[in-house]
Amino acid sequence: MRMETFTSKGIGFLNEDTLIVHPTLPLFGVVDGVTSLHGFMNDRKQTGGYLASTTIARYFTQIHRLIPLQEHISTANLLIRLHMQEAGIDLSSKQNLWGAAVGIVTIEKNGISYAQTGDCMIFAVYENDNVRILTRPQVEVVEERTLQKWCEGIENGLLSRTELSLFIRDLMIQNRELQNEPHGYGVLNGEKQAIEYVEYGRINRAGVKHVVIITDGLFWPLANQEKQDWSRMVHKIIEMGLENYAKALTKLEGSDPECVKYPRFKTSDDKTGIILTL
Repeated sequence: MRMETFTSKGIGFLNEDTLIVHPTLPLFGVVDGVTSLHGFMNDRKQTGGYLASTTIARYFTQIHRLIPLQEHISTANLLIRLHMQEAGIDLSSKQNLWGAAVGIVTIEKNGISYAQTGDCMIFAVYENDNVRILTRPQVEVVEERTLQKWCEGIENGLLSRTELSLFIRDLMIQNRELQNEPHGYGVLNGEKQAIEYVEYGRINRAGVKHVVIITDGLFWPLANQEKQDWSRMVHKIIEMGLENYAKALTKLEGSDPECVKYPRFKTSDDKTGIILTL
């Protein structure tokens, strides 16, 4: 098996994405930290999103044996809760919580098991080049509404990312209240119900050539009303390689710094991915 990995910082001052590559076990993944809306930062200038992301990655790279991913995910989520308690975080408000989206796979002799929450994505690519989408970006149900309001702001003459961010601020706060709720989306944020919103699955390995795991920072930007062509995007990642693809993506993002042509919430997000060639 060959492996290609990549991670890079977006416009933030530190990379809240983390890679999971176990040194001995066939376990791989990406983690995308979600910072609290109240902007927690410890004395080492580390955000809650960074701490949640690295807590999960550290746990998964130090395990000694593979048990069902559900059990590992539950332990990682509990560790986030314990770290927040140690930091004195008020856990009664979702706006205070640190969190992370994850996409994790284990490569077995005859199968591939996976776990996902948030908007990390996992794809299987077959020998005939068909792309199988194993996951869905869980946050799309709330992001669609928020992007619609963003576009409404553009139509009303708001042409800077700062103005547009203020315009959707209240909606972003409402979205945070939908974490691990029936009409919302899943994220590992220390809440006990978080593990109920993680999705799991297993496919057999027959005919699988590649497994691709990415954070949302590697999603190709879309103009208003466009729909993501996942298959085309995955083939572009494999053909170009993660680093060259990320460079091309960053260049495109740089051509639209105010996020008006390609509506999105950050000029450039943290980018992390893994390509496994079986």
